[in-house]
Amino acid sequence: MSRNKSESQTSERPEYHFSLPWHQIYAPSGLIYSKGVYHLFILKKSVYSSDPKLEWSHLQSIDLLHWTNEQLIPMDPKRGEFYSGYIVIDQKNSSGLGSSSKPPWIAFLNHTNTQQLFHLQYSKDGGTTWMIYGKGPVLDIKKNKCRDPYIFWHEPSGKWIMLISIAHEYKVLIYSSKNLIKWEMISDFGGHPSFNKKWSHASMIPCRSRSNPEITKWILMIGMSEGEYSNRYFVGEFDGKSFKCDHALDAVLRLDHGKDFCAPRVCHLPGDHNNLIVGQMSQLAYEDALPTFGWKGMLTIPREVSIVKEADGSYRLIQTIPKSFMALRAIMYEFQKSTATNEVEWDLPLTAAMEFDLKIDSHKGCTIEFDFASKTKILIHWDVVHHQLSIDRTGKNLAFHPSYSSLDHANLAISHILSIRILLDKYSMEIFVDGGRVWLTSLFFSPHPLQRFRILGKLFSASGTVWSLKNVPVN
Repeated sequence: MSRNKSESQTSERPEYHFSLPWHQIYAPSGLIYSKGVYHLFILKKSVYSSDPKLEWSHLQSIDLLHWTNEQLIPMDPKRGEFYSGYIVIDQKNSSGLGSSSKPPWIAFLNHTNTQQLFHLQYSKDGGTTWMIYGKGPVLDIKKNKCRDPYIFWHEPSGKWIMLISIAHEYKVLIYSSKNLIKWEMISDFGGHPSFNKKWSHASMIPCRSRSNPEITKWILMIGMSEGEYSNRYFVGEFDGKSFKCDHALDAVLRLDHGKDFCAPRVCHLPGDHNNLIVGQMSQLAYEDALPTFGWKGMLTIPREVSIVKEADGSYRLIQTIPKSFMALRAIMYEFQKSTATNEVEWDLPLTAAMEFDLKIDSHKGCTIEFDFASKTKILIHWDVVHHQLSIDRTGKNLAFHPSYSSLDHANLAISHILSIRILLDKYSMEIFVDGGRVWLTSLFFSPHPLQRFRILGKLFSASGTVWSLKNVPVN
């Protein structure tokens, strides 16, 4: 690729979402926590190379906001093209590759040659240097469309559990191991007639109830990639052998209703902390056409996950923003509830990075408008009658690819009150409502900065708190 930036590209970086100046981030492939530090592993490719190779990079953070771009994890070229992987810390040294005082880090790598094979590498120094284990793969599942391993320790059964999604069979294979080296298939999940999109990026994590911490449900998250990428999750039980879903398999529960939440990975935190999820902001259809020079495929804000019991007795996933995010808040603007009106436009300076915490009361609905001038707008529509929220990115000058323009919908709880939180950055918008039950993540690339913010509708009142957000330096 030439180093000369085209007129349609920008070299400006996001204000607070992690991205890299000279690389395309393709997917997170592991998020772990050790001794007060979060370690995130991402797949990336150079935007400069004419023949870029997929690389695996190690990031570190103490607050989930400031990430240090650490060293690459070396790959063995003799094993074929590197495809994906996952990393765990073997705290009990079950593999025998470390010691009780220095537990090894185990990288489980998916290489593709004539078929996809899984190899091991390990580190005895916390991920700084890596060694190759053995001469061949530790697992060959005899399939060539397997995706993205996910591994966790299941304490009740005293075993490691691994999920491998099989794209065209719409299912997840579940393996177990006592030592991370010898694996046995114990069950599978999926294959239902209603499943019609290729599966990828399977993760499974226990989540506690917000109202009753003694209640835990297992959440199985699945990426779906048939034309466009999307996500769904299943709620159920896991006994160390098989996953049993609590609800009808054709009931589609979405992790995110926006178009640009891709390849989520989860982190099971110790103690009383909520588990975390982080994803890539992109879409398969246009991930290589993002109109930036570098700064491609940024990461989402990490989200804490838990479950809540609904009125019908079912459980649903709740995603909230970690408290550490509040450190980004700079200047606060507070606006009291307006009288019934058709338009609200608050007097505040607009910047590229802002947080909007809004409360709107209406029986008619309304539209939240972000106007970037030259008829370039991002619109959030609230339909009270049909209990829907939608993000409209069909505005002029936004479409950089034929698959970009869209009107993305999410169903809401029945109410005439909308509590909505919007995280705005230079290239993105993350929206959550219904207390974190509903999220919409969307990229946008406006040729102009934000010029106007207002709320339009018929007889509504609105109040809110708005913050300007600090820039996060790139390390």
